[in-house]
Amino acid sequence: VALDPAHVVGVIRAGLAELPLAAGNVVVRLHPADAAVVRDVLPADGDDRAWRLEADPLQERGGCMITSTRSVVDGRLD
Repeated sequence: VALDPAHVVGVIRAGLAELPLAAGNVVVRLHPADAAVVRDVLPADGDDRAWRLEADPLQERGGCMITSTRSVVDGRLD
């Protein structure tokens, strides 16, 4: 993460791929510094993506937690 902060984008993509196709209300929780990187790399073009990004200071840098109405994908490093 220190060498390539955009690495977390790959973690998000892998986590989203694990969700069922009909997953609704998808939230990606990231460390605030990672959330800033993701907002720069994946700008919300008219907010048409199927998931929402939330900065969560309890998350460790480089990982994420992805939740939907019925699923959870743990992309944390621990």
